[in-house]
Amino acid sequence: MDLDINQPIDYQTCSPDQLVSLLGFKAHYINALRTLVGGAFGREFPQLVLTDTVFQALVRGLEHKNPNVRFQCVQLMDHLGDDRIIEPVRQMLHDWAPRVRKQALHALTCEQCKSVPLCPLPGPVVEDFIDLAMHDPNLNVRIAAVGALGVLPASPQVSQSLQAILTTTTEPKLRQAVQLTLSAGLKQARRS
Repeated sequence: MDLDINQPIDYQTCSPDQLVSLLGFKAHYINALRTLVGGAFGREFPQLVLTDTVFQALVRGLEHKNPNVRFQCVQLMDHLGDDRIIEPVRQMLHDWAPRVRKQALHALTCEQCKSVPLCPLPGPVVEDFIDLAMHDPNLNVRIAAVGALGVLPASPQVSQSLQAILTTTTEPKLRQAVQLTLSAGLKQARRS
C-alpha cells in the first residue's frame, strides 16, 4: 500500500516498512516513530519496544532512496545497545550522504546513547574509521572519524594513522581534531 503523505495517515494500520519510510518527513516523523518503537524522544528511548520485525524494517530503511530515512534509521539504531546494529550501520559509513556517514560514526561509538554498550568493534570497522579520517571528501566526516578513532582502545594502528593525517594535511580544523585526539589518548594511557 502506497501512502499519500499529504493526506491524514492512520499510523496504527501502517506496516513497519511504511512507518520507516515516514521517518523521512517532518510532518510524520514523531507519530511514525512512536508507533514504530513506542517513543519519540531521548527520555523515552529506554522504554523502546524493538521487535525483530521492527529491527529488520530499520535495516531495510538503511537502503531507502531518501537520505533522511537512512539518517533516521541510523539515529534510531544509535540508541540500541544491540550488537546486531554493527554490520548494517558499518555499511552506512559508505553512504553518499555525509550526514549519514557522520551519524553512522556516532552510532558505532557513542556509549552514552545506549543502555548497554556494544561489543568491541571488529577490525574492519576500525579500518573504515581510519579510511574516513584519512580520505573522506567531507571535512566534517573526517573530523567525526578522528573523534571516533579517539574513543577506541589505544592501538599502534590508530596512533600511526592519526600521525599520518598530521603529516599529510594542512586543514586547521582536522589538524586540531587529530592533536586533541592524540593528546586525550596519551592522557588516558597515562591513567591506566
